[in-house]
Amino acid sequence: MTSSSEGAINDEEVFEINDFTVVTALESFIVGIEATVYSWGLGKGSCSGNRFSLNRNVIASCKWDSKCAKLVFGDNNALNLAYFWPRNLNRLDDERDSQDAPSSTTTDGDYLTSAAKLLLATELDFCPGSIISSQFGVLEFLLLTPFDWSSDKVVNENQLQTILSAVNVALCTTECELPVFVQYGDVDRQLYFGVCQNHSVRTHFESVHLRRLQPAHSHLSGLLEMFTDKVNCELIDTNAVRVSIQVDYKLKESLDVIPHFSSTYAQMNQTSTPNELFIGNTPRLPFGAASDILDVFYLHTMWPNMRQETVNENDVYSDLDPLTAPFWTASASFQEGSPCLMNLSLKTLLDTANGMEGKLHLSGILGVAADGEALSAQAALSSLVQPRSISITNPAGVVVEESTAIPASEMSRWINAIFTEGERHEEASTVSVSKRTIEHISFPGEVVKEKSPIPPKTPESEEPDDLKRVRKKYTILLEHSKASPFNSLASRIATALAYILCHHEAGTNAFAQLWSAIVKELRKRWENGDSLPGMETDTVPDLSMSLLQQKLQMLQSCINARARQHQMLDQKGSFSDASLFSNDDFYDAKEWLSEEDSDADASDRASDKLTDKSEKVSSKTAQPKGRLASLAPLCLLNEPDVTMYEPITQERCPMTEDMLERHVDTLSSLGSAEARAKVHLDSLLSDMQSFKAANPGCVFEDFVRWHSPRDYVVDETTGKGSLSSRMSGENNAWMETWSEAMPIPVVLQKRLFNETKEAETVLQEFNRVTVADLVHLILPVVLNCAAMQLVDECKPIVSLIGEKLEEACEKVSRYSRSQHPEDCLDALRELLIIESTIAKYNSLWTRFIAADDSLEGSEVALSQLTAFVRSLVLLSKRDPQENALSGGNSGNVRSVPVDGGADGPLGMAIRKLFATDVRLRDDESSFLKQRISEGKKAIAGRSMTDQRMPPFHRRQYVFHWLGSRRGSAPRATPHRMYASLSRKEARLCVALTDDIVFH
Repeated sequence: MTSSSEGAINDEEVFEINDFTVVTALESFIVGIEATVYSWGLGKGSCSGNRFSLNRNVIASCKWDSKCAKLVFGDNNALNLAYFWPRNLNRLDDERDSQDAPSSTTTDGDYLTSAAKLLLATELDFCPGSIISSQFGVLEFLLLTPFDWSSDKVVNENQLQTILSAVNVALCTTECELPVFVQYGDVDRQLYFGVCQNHSVRTHFESVHLRRLQPAHSHLSGLLEMFTDKVNCELIDTNAVRVSIQVDYKLKESLDVIPHFSSTYAQMNQTSTPNELFIGNTPRLPFGAASDILDVFYLHTMWPNMRQETVNENDVYSDLDPLTAPFWTASASFQEGSPCLMNLSLKTLLDTANGMEGKLHLSGILGVAADGEALSAQAALSSLVQPRSISITNPAGVVVEESTAIPASEMSRWINAIFTEGERHEEASTVSVSKRTIEHISFPGEVVKEKSPIPPKTPESEEPDDLKRVRKKYTILLEHSKASPFNSLASRIATALAYILCHHEAGTNAFAQLWSAIVKELRKRWENGDSLPGMETDTVPDLSMSLLQQKLQMLQSCINARARQHQMLDQKGSFSDASLFSNDDFYDAKEWLSEEDSDADASDRASDKLTDKSEKVSSKTAQPKGRLASLAPLCLLNEPDVTMYEPITQERCPMTEDMLERHVDTLSSLGSAEARAKVHLDSLLSDMQSFKAANPGCVFEDFVRWHSPRDYVVDETTGKGSLSSRMSGENNAWMETWSEAMPIPVVLQKRLFNETKEAETVLQEFNRVTVADLVHLILPVVLNCAAMQLVDECKPIVSLIGEKLEEACEKVSRYSRSQHPEDCLDALRELLIIESTIAKYNSLWTRFIAADDSLEGSEVALSQLTAFVRSLVLLSKRDPQENALSGGNSGNVRSVPVDGGADGPLGMAIRKLFATDVRLRDDESSFLKQRISEGKKAIAGRSMTDQRMPPFHRRQYVFHWLGSRRGSAPRATPHRMYASLSRKEARLCVALTDDIVFH
């Protein structure tokens, strides 16, 4: 018992000991703030914070730099401390006199913080780019935001006051005079609270965000009353309060008007002819935004830095007429990610090639045999085979055309447009294109648009020199791509196929049908001996071009070879004329064959017979044959008096890129060097036979002197020559071939270039391609044409996208050589950025010209409009950091000044544009849609004094006052209040400065 009672007494004497040396979570947070401030050099001794040379124009384009650090707050939370400062404003040095700064930022004493002095700077009213600067009038500050918005955001008053208390302690310890803000609530509310202090004054920053204010406080008079109450000074002189006002207007267009400003390319296959794809020097793809890309257009009217008594606005009357505002600015935002037609066309090509449809043979899609040889044999014998049976309903055996994706009449127009040469095509296109389209032929996207006003492009002859240099630079870059010449047959074929696949309702069926018709037209031209458009008589495959261009060049080479044979046959007569052997003209063995016997084997047999006859004739007469030109002063070694002649040789078989690859693979598969050397002996044997026929009595050394001069070495002392070691070695293939060669002129030799075989090879390859094969065949050409089209379209805004355009051209050129999918995707991304930028420009330009067509009559107004729209597009681009700092819809966007205000040419156009706002339309004004669709004046029929503006979108007020908050405080301090009133929200932000020194 006794022991138990003693234990109870000991338990009562035990008590908890609090160790006050343990650092709490709040103290750790304060230490984290202090350490970060010191590491950034913002502590004691740093006096340059918020000391900048202020200029309204510079501030309008101000950009912020930042750096951040993570701070642990509590046990499981963290905050992000960021330091923001303007990077393009000039700081004021400590030695500079205060008169260098604007007068609105100076006070009588130096007891204020630099941030407090800025509260009176009217240059910062409605500052764009930073919502903190717009609401509180500071430029350089620290901002605490949640590190993770899902778990770390500040959502109650206790957390907010705790953080602000920690900030106060840290500012006092570090003597940092920069304002520190804490973001409160959800990110979309844009609520900020903060503090800024030194040893003399402390400025509190507070915000209020409501659905709406009381009607009594929803105008200038009510807000002024609220400001005086918040300042809490009975002796305040309201006449000393300065106020700046900005009223924003948002254009709201009717749904039946918006489609007018959208591109009409989606209906291209129904409203335009195929010829219109090929107007100009470059085949054109559908271009521009698929729908209206403009999201919002704002007009900002401003009354800056006015005395309060000069403006009257209350619940029954307002002086804030936008037409009397001294300053007008405008801004625009666009729908990011809006699809563009050119990019959709190119992506459709890639998606089709990579999908299941890409594996289909085009001949299989059309339901015909995929075997090109079988198809050709059937076609060749179709005229000789009679019908197996006679139809009762069709006894005459008339072929009835089956229903196809593209009707025969339309297909005929496509083929005529593709195979029409450039000069004749431009003349033919004037028949189907309206006069208005011809007038705007050089306008962006005006290939199919007939009524939409599009930004005019300066003719090339009138272009400035710098624009000519830029255009020439990009053109040269694209001309060196591995594609095809602009406005060539390959470019027209590729563009037509791309358009049909992407925009025809039948898709791959129409794609296959058009390709089949193109191949048929190529075969027809080959069989009839008609040259391909744009090809020369000496055309050979150019390996620096795309494979499609090389194939077409190969076909043209075959056509040229056949044409030369037929021409010689017409000029020289038949083979029986013995006089043909007495001159030195060139006659290919093909000319001795009849036109009906054009098979390659028959030609070879005929050549063998002619060779035998030539050998007999040569042995009897030994007359020179097949001479091209004299090689004087060179003479035969064994007959010094006889001049050596250059023989006429056979043309080699030209090769495309894939033929060379197969040839290399064949050589690689051969085991020995001798075997690989024998592959090239056919052409060498032909040259030796021609040389012997042209130079009777010649020796091997003579041939080497002509064919390979480096292998004939002449001794400088004796003047005698001898063969090189390469030519004089044992088992020399050249010497063996020379011993086998007979003096046979080229006219009697077996052909090296069988044009019939090569032409049929090209056509059969075209017949056997799959969808993916054809897409990859035309894709380099289509991309090159697309890039060149952008070069033509971007002339008005080349200063905006010059670097991007150069990068896009380089990536298109890189893909044309590498054929790598990643390079193609890179090129598509760059082309999309440029196309989207041009579409933004065109969208705004179209609206202004449609609203006020008088702008086109004045070069000055047109120049102002071009610069104005270009600036709107430029300022619409924002980087992610700026979007986060700007505050979204709650902040102020960068705007472009309207020269001349409401009464200038741009101002008049904006007034007429806003007159088309749907909120101003009367029920009986049904003529408005027709007026806009015709591009006429939007407010025709109204007098200039009767023009109205739609209801405001938002009104913003900024109040400035310098004075003492309490009567007992002798020193004046600056105060500021910002108010933003719209129909969806009301926002109040105040910055009140207290004198904390006891007097």
